[in-house]
Amino acid sequence: MVGSDPLERARAAHRRHDWAAARDDYALAQAAARLSAADLVASADSAWWPGRIDEALAGYQAGYGRQVDDGQPAAAARVAMTIGSIRSLRGDVVGGAGWMARAGRLLSGRPECVEHGYLLALEIDDALATPDCERAIAVGQRVQDIGATHDDRTLASAGLVGEGVALVKQGAVPQGFALIDQAMTAVRAGEIEPQWAGALHCRVMALCHELADPRRAREWTDATERWCDRFTSAAMFAGICRVHRSWLLQLGGDWTQAEREARQACDDLADINVAVVGEAHYQLGEIRLERGELSGAEDSYRCAQELGRDPQPGLALLQLAQGREAAAAASIRAALAIQQHDRLARARLRAAQAEIALATGDIDLAWEASTELGQIAAAYGSPGHAASARQLLGATLLAQGQPDEALVELRAAEQAWRDLDASHHVARVRLLSDGLTPREVG
Repeated sequence: MVGSDPLERARAAHRRHDWAAARDDYALAQAAARLSAADLVASADSAWWPGRIDEALAGYQAGYGRQVDDGQPAAAARVAMTIGSIRSLRGDVVGGAGWMARAGRLLSGRPECVEHGYLLALEIDDALATPDCERAIAVGQRVQDIGATHDDRTLASAGLVGEGVALVKQGAVPQGFALIDQAMTAVRAGEIEPQWAGALHCRVMALCHELADPRRAREWTDATERWCDRFTSAAMFAGICRVHRSWLLQLGGDWTQAEREARQACDDLADINVAVVGEAHYQLGEIRLERGELSGAEDSYRCAQELGRDPQPGLALLQLAQGREAAAAASIRAALAIQQHDRLARARLRAAQAEIALATGDIDLAWEASTELGQIAAAYGSPGHAASARQLLGATLLAQGQPDEALVELRAAEQAWRDLDASHHVARVRLLSDGLTPREVG
């Protein structure tokens, strides 16, 4: 009976994603008998979800070895990919690549199977990071084809999201989100593998952040947090949600809670995902800079950089706040020189450049930077970048001695920020425009 057999209890707990119970019962079963390769992998799953990474890696490696010994190359390749992903996320890029190479060797020369699709699917993030959107689209479509051939909904969803994100990055925002919404229907229905479901949720949250679209970001962060609630533990995905939640809280002016969420993400993910911890430290730098805590902001940006997160544009704005105007201008100029072709990446850099140029009296550069920011916002339908562009254009017009024209832009910016529930930005715009026209009290 399941009630008395720890192995059967463990398998049942694993199926219902009760990781704590599965982990306990797999430990009991392993003490009593030799586990199969599949059980070793399932036991590793139950350690990975609550963030016990060393234990999970040991279990996956044991399962991998057993699968190789048992002549199960496709299954072993899938586990090798898992190990490679975990090691890469922890910052062991060389070790991660080595395990991915093992997976490739195991699949080389074999008839196409779903594992070929999963190996391809892992290439999508690499293409998007370059960014090589054409490659990401091609790979995403190929992954969808393999998913359709083998009736694998996880692959189909991964390919759709990859293609959708690439289309959005190219500026085809409605078409891209149509594919993303199609894919996430299967995710919300619980039809795909949980680890991939979490990864796809996180990919979409990151896209909304990059688009500076708080409305979409709130919807997807809320949805991801609800999805995490389905499990007894989802350490990595819950931690990633905290970083996005921190940004939304900061936007609304709740700096105390925003900092708390970012700090917690740093603690929760320290041994799990180096890149997200770097992002959390960057987020802490942003919060501290806004609060005027310049020393703390500098520490946070340094930590982010050490973990591989580009500290711009925050670092340049910190240099400006420290009175190092020449360094700030040079810093943001160098960052823009690197990002010649990624328009979305240029948006926040251009916003910072306009702010620095205004502070240093370079009105022509402020106009150039805020104009490009407005063009990017229009191309991507980004409400956050659009509000920022109008605010900076208004400030530039004001510096040019054109108060009437400035007021038009500043009023539009204030309303845009208000629509986004960005109270801190509303307050900043009001500081610029309050002296230009009387306001009704209340």
